[in-house]
Amino acid sequence: MYTETKLLPKEFIKIILEKESGLVECFERILERGVEKGFFKIKHPFWVANIIVYLLSIEPLRGWNLRKHYKVEEINKLIEDHIINCFVV
Repeated sequence: MYTETKLLPKEFIKIILEKESGLVECFERILERGVEKGFFKIKHPFWVANIIVYLLSIEPLRGWNLRKHYKVEEINKLIEDHIINCFVV
């Protein structure tokens, strides 16, 4: 999505970016509820939501290099562990 978006007509780029922003908003709401319930210790849920969405794009963007050392399942587990270790109380 990130590498090919620039080739699309502007109206489609807008749609894709709105969808991506919606995904960030979903994570932000989850994080805010987690903070309220004491599951997460996060000062800036919007920032962290963006980081999580970015981390989810690492395998497609960096997979050519990561797959030299890890299987896709291992990459996903490493991303999951990183998110949990950074943000869960």
